[in-house]
Amino acid sequence: ISLGLVGSEMCIRDRPFMAHDKGLKKIRNSCPKIAVCPVEVLSSNKHNFFRPTEDGGSIWARDGYNKVQDVKAFYRDLVTKNGIESGSIFGFGKLGLTVYTEISCPNNSLSVFYSNRSPDWVPLFNR
Repeated sequence: ISLGLVGSEMCIRDRPFMAHDKGLKKIRNSCPKIAVCPVEVLSSNKHNFFRPTEDGGSIWARDGYNKVQDVKAFYRDLVTKNGIESGSIFGFGKLGLTVYTEISCPNNSLSVFYSNRSPDWVPLFNR
């Protein structure tokens, strides 16, 4: 975070490693004197695990064959059967991200990767 002057106005600049486009929009609208310039901008169109193909149809973009609703149903069933349900199995804000770093696991990522709510489930990442 750095402070600087824009004209005679004080502004705050932040350069996080990553930020979601929905969060950036919220900050820009509610706090115009805060400039957030992330290295990577995440979006539901590119980073949501359950996103459909670019033509806006119902086919899952990851394999081009299965329907998004079927993949979500499979995921819900996996989470329920293994007792790893949390407040939002699709991540905070239902963003469905698959974004992790060596030191962080954002809460808007899929809970299946970090949930430790079940003794029968070993998460891939700590949170």
